[in-house]
Amino acid sequence: MLPGQVSPGVRNAHSMVYQEKEDAIYLFGGATDIEVKSDFWKWQEGKWTKVEVIGPRPRTFASMVYDNIEDQILLFGGSRVLFGSGPNPNNLFNDTWTFKEGNWAEIPTADSPPQRAEAAMAYDPVRNKTILFGGYEIQGRSYVPVRDTWEFDGSNWRLVDEGGPSPRNNAAIAYDENNNWIVLFRGSTGRNGYGEGKGETWAWNGQKWTRFDILQPANVFNASMVSTKEGILRFGGWDGKERINQMWILEIDQWKKLKPKQSPSARNHAAMVYNSESKQVMLYGGHDGKYVFGDLWCYSSGNWKKFLEVSSKPRISNGH
Repeated sequence: MLPGQVSPGVRNAHSMVYQEKEDAIYLFGGATDIEVKSDFWKWQEGKWTKVEVIGPRPRTFASMVYDNIEDQILLFGGSRVLFGSGPNPNNLFNDTWTFKEGNWAEIPTADSPPQRAEAAMAYDPVRNKTILFGGYEIQGRSYVPVRDTWEFDGSNWRLVDEGGPSPRNNAAIAYDENNNWIVLFRGSTGRNGYGEGKGETWAWNGQKWTRFDILQPANVFNASMVSTKEGILRFGGWDGKERINQMWILEIDQWKKLKPKQSPSARNHAAMVYNSESKQVMLYGGHDGKYVFGDLWCYSSGNWKKFLEVSSKPRISNGH
């Protein structure tokens, strides 16, 4: 990073969206190497700018999307901590916020998903609904993945399904503009581990979940995924043993592994968005178990290019 430049610094478990009307990327919260944050940043015209505004409290693993019809950012839930010393229900949120016209506002809702973190959330512009699936709750002294599906219409949440994919948290999700459905991939399905041994891919068509009958790649958790004109792209994650930096594209009957000439280093808990104006995928931060990253990468024309370098910092060990 050049002298005088500012950036969010190292970050993992943060939330990020692409805001179409401003042609800008917004980043909220997450954790550095030492603390959980509530700062809000904008990447526009090749530089980061801190947005000085009062909004949601510090949190990790919040779910955040951009609603291009209402021209607003929607944020739900998350955790007060990165992981913590043990399950604590007081650490989880179920508040709903919007960022519009330069300000955050908490939305009072008549109903709401229970407190949770690592839920998968995507905005469906055709149906003008935000869909939230799964995540984890705390029941007793355990983190417990859940499988409920909720729909937000701009003012209230509604429970729409309790079947479909098995309970899971930190699944990858994206709205597929080419097929007008929401695609969900994998996630952690076990109470005390990583659950089933193979990946799964599901689609939500606005009424029900359907499991794809396609060739599945091996275990992948905490991956980053976006929808582009070329198709659904997925990067990185954790396979229960190590972090990976593989790039995949979803084709009609399979996930196909791509082979870019260079890539970001292996990581999970990164954030990735698609810039529909420049036709570029942008990825920021994440960690590899040992270090937390603050680098910004761009993927286009089949290859990755580093936009911004921030020195990584040692990650506090928590057994994961």
